Amino acid sequence: MTTKILTKSRNKIWLAFIASVITVLALFGLTGCGNESLTEDDIIAMGYKIAVVFDYNGGTVKDMRQTKIRIKEGSKVPNPNTSQSTVGIPVRDAYSFKNFCVAQTDENGELLRDAEGNLIPGKVWDFEKDIPDGNMTLVAQWWDNYSVVLHYGDNYVYSKQRSVSRMQNGDPTFLLESDFTAANFTFLDYYYDREQTQKIDKVPMPSLTKEMFENSDDGLTLHVWGETLNGIYTVVRKAEDFSSLVIDSNTNIYLDTDVVLPDNAKVMFPDTYNGEFLGRGHTISNLKREVASMNNSDYYYGIFKNIGASAKISDITFKNVALKVDITNPSLSEANIGLLAGRVAKDAHISEVNISGSVEYELTAGFTDLDKIRFNGKIGVDQGAFISGGSYTCTSFIGSEIIYTADKQYAVYAKYIEQNGVKVLGDVYDLAELFDGSYSGIRIRTIEKISDGHYRINGRTVVYNVTIADNGDDKYSATVSIQ
Repeated sequence: MTTKILTKSRNKIWLAFIASVITVLALFGLTGCGNESLTEDDIIAMGYKIAVVFDYNGGTVKDMRQTKIRIKEGSKVPNPNTSQSTVGIPVRDAYSFKNFCVAQTDENGELLRDAEGNLIPGKVWDFEKDIPDGNMTLVAQWWDNYSVVLHYGDNYVYSKQRSVSRMQNGDPTFLLESDFTAANFTFLDYYYDREQTQKIDKVPMPSLTKEMFENSDDGLTLHVWGETLNGIYTVVRKAEDFSSLVIDSNTNIYLDTDVVLPDNAKVMFPDTYNGEFLGRGHTISNLKREVASMNNSDYYYGIFKNIGASAKISDITFKNVALKVDITNPSLSEANIGLLAGRVAKDAHISEVNISGSVEYELTAGFTDLDKIRFNGKIGVDQGAFISGGSYTCTSFIGSEIIYTADKQYAVYAKYIEQNGVKVLGDVYDLAELFDGSYSGIRIRTIEKISDGHYRINGRTVVYNVTIADNGDDKYSATVSIQ
């Protein structure tokens, strides 16, 4: 059996390997050729004379509590925080790594320990500058982890605690947003105190800082008191939150600010709303809503087409609302319009809701029965809801008037505006012709207003001259001739 460990060329390879990776004491034998290996004496003989012991002081690296390496005289100790080191940064439950310090020794070079048997740290070791002058032990130092306790629910009956690790300089790391939430609760604001007098500025939480913990009773535990709502709510803190909101049938809304909507805002509403809308005394201004008949049973039109039985809307002002209704289906049996809602179901709750704004509806050619159209102010049809307080103001109502020629051959569709009980006829926007007992629309290319009450309508193949007149007492006349 040969006693030769390495050839010269092989030896160079191992030296390079040892210099970059560092030998671990627990693995004194490095595999050489076949079954041969390097012993610690072999490594010392290669010039790696200085022993450095890393004591993890309660922590571990790859399940080891200590690691011993050897380096050459005049060399730096490889930094465990780099990829070139086989030592690595230790870990320890409930603690975060701080640094390595030189373990103190007595005059005989024996390691000093405290009453609990732990090594006593000396100066912090600088891996970038310091060079050992002999064998030594580096002992790990630890930060106690921080802890955040979140209190929430009615009378703060619930709480959850999260450990917060620390960076090497002692600063806390971060928690996830989910650590400051809880299932079936909406967090409105956070406070440093139970009485909610010291508000934490940002929502859901700011970046954690040392100061937040140092000001706590024990310097390590931060108590956070959450102001909550039972249930899941969309909290509107700025106008953009509402202008981009898609409201579904069960969306609960909590207004935390007044909202002035931009001209291009298009808030999406469901056909039936069953959620809770908590206005909290705030105002939504410039809400524009365009609704249309989608089928033969689509009878109700408003900001909310239908307010369902489980809905609750309270303490809110809708200001400068513009509701536009497009009744495109002439076969509808009815159409009920309300500025707030087309219909409110039995058992719905509406309290202190103020609304003001304009209503406009438009019929298409072929619609002949204006008795089907009912505008009832704030609510089109109330099926027995709980309604209290609030106000209603219609700043203008723009409707459609159907004016027939004397021979009933043509139906002229014109706008009218009603303000303060006064009805004023407006412009023509459509035309229909009697055919086989019913009125059908004329395919219109353009409508040109010649003067008040006089229009030229370009049909598909024919040009029509149309005049309308207001005869007083809501009586109108029309003439239509082919040019």
